[in-house]
Amino acid sequence: MGRVIVHLHGSPSNAKMRSLIDDYSSRIRSKVKIEIHNSKLSKEEYLAKLPASVIVLDEGGEEMTSVEFSKNFENWIISTEDVNLAIGPADGFPKGHGKQSISLSKMTFPHELAAVLLIEQLYRAHEISRGSSYHKSLQKVKSSMLHQVNMENWWFLLLEFAVAITLILMSGRQPFPGPSKRYGVTLLIIALLLLIGETGPRPTDVQVHLFVMLIYGSLGLVRGVHNMLISRDEVIVAPFAGVLFSVSATAMMAEQWESLSAFEEYAAFATIVVIGGCQTWLVFRGLLIGRLPLAWSKAGLVALERGQISGPHGAVECFEKSWDLEEEHLNPMAWLALHRIHSFMENSEESEHWAKRLAESGGENAVAIEWIEAIENALSKISPDSEEE
Repeated sequence: MGRVIVHLHGSPSNAKMRSLIDDYSSRIRSKVKIEIHNSKLSKEEYLAKLPASVIVLDEGGEEMTSVEFSKNFENWIISTEDVNLAIGPADGFPKGHGKQSISLSKMTFPHELAAVLLIEQLYRAHEISRGSSYHKSLQKVKSSMLHQVNMENWWFLLLEFAVAITLILMSGRQPFPGPSKRYGVTLLIIALLLLIGETGPRPTDVQVHLFVMLIYGSLGLVRGVHNMLISRDEVIVAPFAGVLFSVSATAMMAEQWESLSAFEEYAAFATIVVIGGCQTWLVFRGLLIGRLPLAWSKAGLVALERGQISGPHGAVECFEKSWDLEEEHLNPMAWLALHRIHSFMENSEESEHWAKRLAESGGENAVAIEWIEAIENALSKISPDSEEE
């Protein structure tokens, strides 16, 4: 950690000025050091004794507000090297000194008063960094920051509501809508609770949103990938949970970016790239391809066992969605089920159509006897009166 070293040309002769310098400097002793040089040195000799990288106070130097100065102060104290500031002698520094310079004001002050002002501004910068009430405009700065945080909160709330509502609406297109609908409803409840938190006297911190999305997104990823690749019940929880996880993880790393070392920055960037690549695969696999022939066949059998032949998520609708070009060995299962169902319902035209499709795929010999028995057993439990349901 670096320190700020303030160079003075001689010790202040005015006792009140000296007392003020001692008072302010004692409050920031761990970060600011006062170094007094011999007052008998000429301004040329004094400048020559100062470090080459010194920043001098000069009325022609760069002007800045206290808040802007505090940002420089923050950078100085986290630097690995000391930063040197110098107050000139009574007649100032030599013309054309070529050093970086800053100005306290366009007005001219006695060099001892300039020293007091500089030390006070360093203390003020320290208090602004701490977030204390010492700086009179700090409340305006906090208000501006709070407004910015609130805007970030609303963007995250919008994302949470959008993901929740989309999941609920799209769940009806899945063979088994339960998992995606439950995940969406739970997220909607969480978003509503966070929305209520925004109306309180102390709005929810943005970190709460990031933490909730990271945890809930990671849980959804684990369950969603299992549903997509293992049980094949649905394919939309994983990509949408991935959106929550990716956004929150990236935002958390972005917030810490300025404090990262060069190696940590490369590692964080590589992590973001990996997260982005995985999320792209989830979207492609779940939302663009997204066919689940086996799951639709399972859903069709479940509907048939419940006696639900037609209608949304009925046996006919599910089996009609259970064919697939990549897994053609599953197609005869669907064709046989549809042939049997339409024969049961005495829809001869539809029954013949699916019988032809079944014959093209190898006939009943291409279907496991257990599947045939399961379809026939389910149909045998349905009363003729339910055919029109």
